Amino acid sequence: MICPLLVLSLLQFTLRKDSFSTRGDDQASIRSDRLEIRQERQQINSSTKMYGFFTAPVIICMYNTLSYIVFLSLLSYILIFNFGPSVSSVDIVLFVWGFTLLMEEVRQILRIFSSSTCSKLKHYISDIWNRIDCF
Repeated sequence: MICPLLVLSLLQFTLRKDSFSTRGDDQASIRSDRLEIRQERQQINSSTKMYGFFTAPVIICMYNTLSYIVFLSLLSYILIFNFGPSVSSVDIVLFVWGFTLLMEEVRQILRIFSSSTCSKLKHYISDIWNRIDCF
């Protein structure tokens, strides 16, 4: 994955703002109605760079995939090598991690704009990605 410090030093960010201005020529009234688009570039501070980088959909997907691989690796490690009656620190991490994954699915159900709980569940199950998440 990409080191966050490299985001600040290697990647060049510029913020583009589109500003509109009317042309004020005295030659013709047609020209005065035209709009020109100017792009103003300004430097961005480091916190805006980090926020823009980590909220990019590609980076979110990459870190989400990496997180899921780490979760499955820890779970398979526990099931293959460390399965027993005692609870270890890795077990507790996996319990908390699994609980947060469950709460994310509950949050997705609650964010659906429907009047009843039954219609929310129907809408949630109708999406193929949510079916894959459940099983």
